[in-house]
Amino acid sequence: MLLDLPTLYAVAGLTSLVSGLLHLLPWATGRFGRWAAWWGGGHVAIGAGGIGTLLIHLLSPSGAVAVTNLLLVTGYAMVFHSVRVFAARPDPATPPARWIRSARWIRSARWIRSAWSMRVIRLALLVAVLSVPLLVVRDPADFRIRIAYLCLLRAGFDAAIAVAAVRLARERRLHNAWLMAALFGATVPLFLWRAWLAATGRIGPTPFGSDATMAAWLAAAGIAIIMFSSFSLLLLDAEDSHRSLIRQACRDSLTGALNRFGLARLRAGLTGRVAVMMIDLDRFKQLNDTQGHAAGDAILRLTARVGNTVLDGCGSLVRTGGDEFLGVMPDLSADAARVAAVELQRRFAAAIVDRAGTAAGSITLSIGVAEGPADGFERLLHDADAAMYAVKRGRVSRRRQAA
Repeated sequence: MLLDLPTLYAVAGLTSLVSGLLHLLPWATGRFGRWAAWWGGGHVAIGAGGIGTLLIHLLSPSGAVAVTNLLLVTGYAMVFHSVRVFAARPDPATPPARWIRSARWIRSARWIRSAWSMRVIRLALLVAVLSVPLLVVRDPADFRIRIAYLCLLRAGFDAAIAVAAVRLARERRLHNAWLMAALFGATVPLFLWRAWLAATGRIGPTPFGSDATMAAWLAAAGIAIIMFSSFSLLLLDAEDSHRSLIRQACRDSLTGALNRFGLARLRAGLTGRVAVMMIDLDRFKQLNDTQGHAAGDAILRLTARVGNTVLDGCGSLVRTGGDEFLGVMPDLSADAARVAAVELQRRFAAAIVDRAGTAAGSITLSIGVAEGPADGFERLLHDADAAMYAVKRGRVSRRRQAA
């Protein structure tokens, strides 16, 4: 069976161009992050380089080989860099290289200090270094060497993208990252094999190979995978945005603690036994009436910060409404929950003392604890609420006796 490889190259180039524009246009309107600029620009460069390679084969224009190769290398580097930007791996605070810092003309340019500019400089340096072998081998008859080198570069960049995708799947639990890793990982052996065939002179008489050779089938398989993988980061962004919306819907906007919707999702995953603590701020209304709601909001945020610190690793903090919070601690015994409650009260009291210049020192926490099976969660809430009010009544009684 014969393959029309020039047509496949043309389709792949047009697909890369369209994919690049589909990312660049939303980025230009502010709907996508900067990763889309790198990803879209990279695919535009790859598409232009692929179409340029086809035109060189058909028209043989002079001096166009170096331009198309430079476009391909730039596109590979930009696509890889876009995944790094999406994963937020580059550190914006990374200082420039020592030789850059020592150059007076660069230090005087204010734009050079921005993170965006430093990324552009590093990427340009990388492309320049990787393009040196292609500029040295400029004879059109040596296209096999250039193809072997470009295939090695593409295999290296795709392998790095696959590794980054696996890291995204593990660290950020993005399921589409596994698909991305599979797509880019699958092209690595294809490009390595094609590089070996080109280096050993088995690719055929043209850059596209003979229609019936193994190199042609490898090129066709690689093109098919590339056409699908060009939209993989868009799928990742959609999944990440969806999860971000879910996280925002589950969180209280003032304190960052879970809200009632977040509590419902938390309850759906509870099994076995669970401990809960009902937390109430004493004399909170008096603080709001005397100092204003801004002071009250500050105390609520302080409570959430202390509560999340104490419950970190053993449970979750929920703001159920007003000045009431709930601690949910799966697989924690009643004694351990009471220890956590005492620690929460101690840390809150210390944090209140540190708030110099306010009259919030009279604010205390009343905490009730209950423990039992997760399927009786409503009963646990009732018992913890009753225990919390018992603590509150005992504190009021002692205060009256002291007065």
